[in-house]
Amino acid sequence: TSITTAVGFLTLNFSISPPFQELGNMTAIGVIWAMVLTFTMLPAVSMFLVRKRKPISTQNNYLASFADVIINNHIKVLVAASIVAVSLIAMMPLNVVDDDPITYFKKGVPFRDASEFSIEHLPAVKDLSFSISCGEASCINDPSFLNMLDSFSDWLKTKPSVEHVSSYSNVIKRLNKSMNGDQEGFYQIPEQADLSAQYNLMYEMSLPYGLDLNNQLDLDKSSSKISIMTNQITNAELINLADEAHQWLKENHGQDVKPGASVSLMFAHIGENNIRSMIVGGFFALFGITLTILIALKSFRYALVSLVPNCIPAFMAFGLWGLLVGQVNMAVASVFSISLGILVDDTVHFISKYRRGRLVKNLSSEEAIHYAFNNVGMALIITTVVLALGFGILGFSDFNLNAMSGSLVAITIVLALVFDFLMLPPILMLCDKGTKLKA
Repeated sequence: TSITTAVGFLTLNFSISPPFQELGNMTAIGVIWAMVLTFTMLPAVSMFLVRKRKPISTQNNYLASFADVIINNHIKVLVAASIVAVSLIAMMPLNVVDDDPITYFKKGVPFRDASEFSIEHLPAVKDLSFSISCGEASCINDPSFLNMLDSFSDWLKTKPSVEHVSSYSNVIKRLNKSMNGDQEGFYQIPEQADLSAQYNLMYEMSLPYGLDLNNQLDLDKSSSKISIMTNQITNAELINLADEAHQWLKENHGQDVKPGASVSLMFAHIGENNIRSMIVGGFFALFGITLTILIALKSFRYALVSLVPNCIPAFMAFGLWGLLVGQVNMAVASVFSISLGILVDDTVHFISKYRRGRLVKNLSSEEAIHYAFNNVGMALIITTVVLALGFGILGFSDFNLNAMSGSLVAITIVLALVFDFLMLPPILMLCDKGTKLKA
């Protein structure tokens, strides 16, 4: 169980976010070190601190009664649990991937309150910028280049999510209009490049120091920046807008075109790429943990059986999360790898005791289920409560990346115990029906 937990956390290295990688590595080291101390220091300390006393019975009447109910109704319990599992898993599509940095913080945090106030009262929220080159010094005065900038600005304004477009072409058009008696007919790009250059020189010479056009043009006047402000859109919509704009520029501008950039777009790509990488990490975690169980239990059949109680609770938790919250960020995406390495502990302990009852004690399948509940049932309940409380405490964090991941892991751990107690015994009974295990 220590190795499977470490494997689950090590798969966080598939994340593109260094903090998640460091979290996975530090936790994996801590888990293995805890295993070493459990095998060395704990027995030594116990020899000094634990007094000799008469053996006490480990029989738990409540768990024994529960085991009887499961054994006597194992088909009904398996069907009912499967229906609940499928129903919760069907809720997974309710989750929406949105890694908005504003929602990293809970309501009440000044940053989020100020950001939501601005979203509510100011139309433009997210930004996106494009640097468009014309190839040589002072070429921004070329009428064809300016007309292309103007066409690009007009195309952007047709997008429902775009609230404002800042373009150098608008400056030239406004200057041309002002220099011709503010006649609307002159609100257009000048036909001569030298006239545009004169307008640019006059405009910059008339501005106070520091208020030139360097925020829109580079120093040698070979590139221009177009800035876009959008309303509150999802990360996927922002990425789509950037991709569509980049494609428009490639089709309508002959020069080498660079993709759009902004802090908002950066976070959007980080969230999307991290979620994609953690999906890959989840598959590696599943493979590594299953392989570990196969080696430990020396049984291909039990390794396959372990897949059901290992995977389904995580999917159920995501379904329940979609029903209750519905928002998935890059922290939530890492929960599968984290929880898989932890919740597999219950399965390993229960199956190992069940196999011991069958192989060493020569018990029947039903008696082996009783043996497993009696020997590890209460221990699994205690560890589940401790782990759920430990991760659940993160839910009180004002930082939602911690709060959401901690809460979802806690939900997954509890669901895993319930699922192991309800579905694992019937599955083991059905798999071993009419068979005799050999060591």
